[in-house]
Amino acid sequence: MEPLQQPTVLILGAGAVGLSLAGKLHGVATACVACRQVHASAIMERGLVMEGVWGDRTVRGIRCVMGPEDLPTSIDFIIITAKGTDTRAICEEYASVIRDRPTATLQNGIGNEEIIAEYTDTVIGGTVTTNFSVLGPGHVRVLSESAPMRLGIWSGGADAARALDRLIAEESPERVVEALDGATPRAILLTHIHFDHAGGTGRLVVVSAGHRAICAV
Repeated sequence: MEPLQQPTVLILGAGAVGLSLAGKLHGVATACVACRQVHASAIMERGLVMEGVWGDRTVRGIRCVMGPEDLPTSIDFIIITAKGTDTRAICEEYASVIRDRPTATLQNGIGNEEIIAEYTDTVIGGTVTTNFSVLGPGHVRVLSESAPMRLGIWSGGADAARALDRLIAEESPERVVEALDGATPRAILLTHIHFDHAGGTGRLVVVSAGHRAICAV
């Protein structure tokens, strides 16, 4: 069976969290980041420097963009990591890209999902309890990780499930989880076990994006 083509993930408002996530996803996804020029210049010159519990390394190949006009033609998934106060502005600037694409929020504050839902029907809520910091231009540190990232469907129902399915292997969730025990699964980004934040029903998603495999419960 042929391996899946790497998905293209666009990270909007990439600071400490977004840049660290881009480095974490490198190798299992094509990462595009919308970040400040000072970070973009450093990353384009010598790569993203990472240190801490997610590994000490320099990650090359991350694509930096300054606006929608710089984006590749194919975007599979969007993650917004900007401050909550910037959510509206980010969505307005990238409205044409966000439209009809699954978009996740890993942000502070409340109400981000409701704003994003004005621009796309497929919204993924998320939490992350990891200690991120920026040490300099294009240089991040992940000091500690209290728990895996948690992602789940906020809106979109079956359409959202199908959108997430496009980012994982064709195997069922059970086979993906089984493959984590002593094997390297082809699923590399997200599972399709969901939690309905709005309705309060469903099953909680636990996702830890790794270099070779996912961790799912």
